[in-house]
Amino acid sequence: MLAAKLNAVTKTMSANNIDYIILSPSENLFYLTELDILQDERMHLMVISAAGNITFIVPAMSKELVEKASIDAPILAWDDGDDPVELVAEVIKAESTAKIAVDDKMWSQHLISIQPLYPQAVFTPASQVMSQVRIIKAKDEQEKLAQVAAIADQVMEQIISEIEVGQTEQQVAARIEVLFKEFGADDISFKPIVAAGENASVPHHRPSAKVLQDGDFVILDLGGKLKGYCSDITRTIALGEPAAEMKKVYAVVKEAQEAACQGVAPGRPCSDIDALARDVISGHGYGELFVHRTGHGIGIDIHEEPYIVETNKRKLEPGMAFSIEPGIYVPGKFGVRIEDIVIVGEAGFNRLNNFTRELIRK
Repeated sequence: MLAAKLNAVTKTMSANNIDYIILSPSENLFYLTELDILQDERMHLMVISAAGNITFIVPAMSKELVEKASIDAPILAWDDGDDPVELVAEVIKAESTAKIAVDDKMWSQHLISIQPLYPQAVFTPASQVMSQVRIIKAKDEQEKLAQVAAIADQVMEQIISEIEVGQTEQQVAARIEVLFKEFGADDISFKPIVAAGENASVPHHRPSAKVLQDGDFVILDLGGKLKGYCSDITRTIALGEPAAEMKKVYAVVKEAQEAACQGVAPGRPCSDIDALARDVISGHGYGELFVHRTGHGIGIDIHEEPYIVETNKRKLEPGMAFSIEPGIYVPGKFGVRIEDIVIVGEAGFNRLNNFTRELIRK
C-alpha cells in the first residue's frame, strides 16, 4: 500500500518540480504510514526525496513507535538536548534552487529553524502534492468512509429519539459524543454543532446553555472517526409544530440538497454542483441567506479537497468524496441545513448517509 501511495507522491512531486517533501505529524503522515503521532514541540519529520527515498527524523522516545510501522527507511533519532535541525541538514542535500514542500500543519517554529539551512530554496505547502494524491479515494478508503457514515446515521437517529424540550444545547452535544463511542466509532471527527431557535441562524454555532423550546428548529451537525476516516451529517428537526415560514424554508433546502446530489457525475465541475443548490435557493428568494459553500471534501481530514464552491472549476472524478450541505439562515430567527456525504461513481454517485431527510417533528 505504501509503495503505491509513495509512487503517486513522487509523480506529483515531479510534476511540480519539488525536490523534497517534509511531513510532520498530520493527516498527510497518517495517510502514508498510519502513524498517529502527537504534534508537539518535539520535531517529528518524514522526509521524502523526489527519488522516493524516505528518512524519519524523530525524538528517541518515538523511535519504537515508528519502527512498529515496519517501513523500510532509516530512522534518525535525536535525544533531548540535541538539535534535530542538524539531522535535517544531513538528509536534505538541497541545491540553491531546490523546491521544498513542507506539511501545512508543521509547527512554525520547526519550519523557521529549518529555513536558514537553505536560504535560496523555495518553500511551498505540501498540500500542493498531498491534496492531489489524497483527493481520489481508493476502494478501501471508500469502505471506511461508508462504515463511519453508517455510524453517524445511527447516532443521528438515536439523538433525535432522545431530544426533548427543556434540554440544553450543551447536554445534547455531550450526549452525541458519548453515542459515537457506544456505536463503535474511535472518536468524534469534530465537536458537534447543536443550534436551536435563533442560534440556528449561525452556521457554525457552538453549543451553549440555551434551553431547547417548543417551536424551535434544531440543527444537528455531527460526525465520527473510524480507522482514521471521518463522517459528517447534518439534519434539522422541529420541536413541536413549526411556523409556516419554517416549513417553507425546510422544503427549499431539501429541494436544493437533492438537486445538487442528483447532479453529481464524473466530468462535471465542482462549481456546477454548487450552482445547482444555489439556483434552487435563489429561485425561491433566499439566495442572500445561503452564506457558505455547498460542500467540502472528506477523508482523513473533516475538510479537504475537493471544495464544492462556485470558484472551483475542477472536474469531478470517480472516487472523490465530499459533503453536499446547502442551508438557509434567517438572522435572529432560525436556520436550516441538510448534509450528506457522497462519493462520485463511474456514472453517478453513491450517497453514504441514508437517514431520512424528511422533516422530523418532536
